[in-house]
Amino acid sequence: MQTTSYVWDVAASLPVILQAKTNGATTSYLYGLDLVSATDNNGVRTYFLQDGLGSTTGLTNGTSEVTPHPSRNLAGGEGESCLWRLD
Repeated sequence: MQTTSYVWDVAASLPVILQAKTNGATTSYLYGLDLVSATDNNGVRTYFLQDGLGSTTGLTNGTSEVTPHPSRNLAGGEGESCLWRLD
């Protein structure tokens, strides 16, 4: 069974997740005006690319390479691998 616990910043204008821990694996989140990046246990940082509405439109790694990410369909299932797409 997979269990995830969260650390929230409830003092932000809208509460945001600062850290998520799932079965010993921790991901920490960094915010500016919006979500900037996520860092995993190994120190690997993923940066979030956003459009003018603040929606995440892509992910990059520390060398600015676009990170492949599986697509999601409306039912939440995984589609084929792509750079970033929400169906």
